[in-house]
Parts: sequence; C-alpha cells; structure tokens
Amino acid sequence: TASRLPQVQAEYEQMNKRWDEAKTLLPTEKEIAELLTQVTVSGQHAGVEFLLFEPKPPMPRDIYVEHPVAVQVQGGYHDVGLFLSRLSNLQRIVNVNSIEMKNVPNPSDKEAPDVVQASLALSAYRLLSEEERARAQTAPPPL
Repeated sequence: TASRLPQVQAEYEQMNKRWDEAKTLLPTEKEIAELLTQVTVSGQHAGVEFLLFEPKPPMPRDIYVEHPVAVQVQGGYHDVGLFLSRLSNLQRIVNVNSIEMKNVPNPSDKEAPDVVQASLALSAYRLLSEEERARAQTAPPPL
C-alpha cells in the first residue's frame, strides 16, 4: 500500500484540479442571475426576440442545483442558430434540454419571409454550498 502512495497522491491532485475546473463552470447562487442575464444578452446579440423567459423552480441534485428556464425566441433561422451557438460558448454550463422550432409569419412585415419561433427548455446549474451539502447529508432519506 505504501508503494502506491505517489500514485494515489497524483490521482488526488488531479481530482482536486478537476474539481476546481468544475467549480469555475458552475456559478454560486449570487452568480446565477448574472448567468441568466448573459443568456438574454446572447440572444439579443444574435438578433432573436424573446417572447418568453420563465425561470422554473430550482431542482436540487447531489452536489448541484439545476435551474430550469423556459425560453421562447423568434427570429431568422440563422439568428436562432447563432443564439444556440452563443449559449454553447458561455463560460458557464447552460444545457438546451429540448428545442421545438416552427415557421411563423413575420410579425413586422406580412410580405417578408417567415421567421422561426423556437421554444427551448434550458437548464443552468450551480454548486450546492458547503452548508447545503452538509444539510443534505444529514437529512433523512426520502420515503
């Protein structure tokens, strides 16, 4: 066992490094509002119009909390694609869990080409605080 100590120490250091990287991808409670602002700014820069932006109740998991958001945007096909691309390039994790796209008449000009209306189920994430994790470990198991 003692001969494996250097290997175990290296694995431990690697796991700590990966944990630090994960913490940079998952915001704290205070940063989740900023992350959702980044989502809307990404959409505005992509040229889509927000028809709905509805945060849902948070869903606690083992070591993180999922923050689902229902989003509906409208714009050109390529604008919607650019919005999705910008979401994937955010520094924090934002998953697109589902997407439904449909063609709708252009609301600003009936003679103009149709636009795309996209309904998205997004999820943003944050780490549980040390206090929240401790509470979860001492809580009785669900029935």
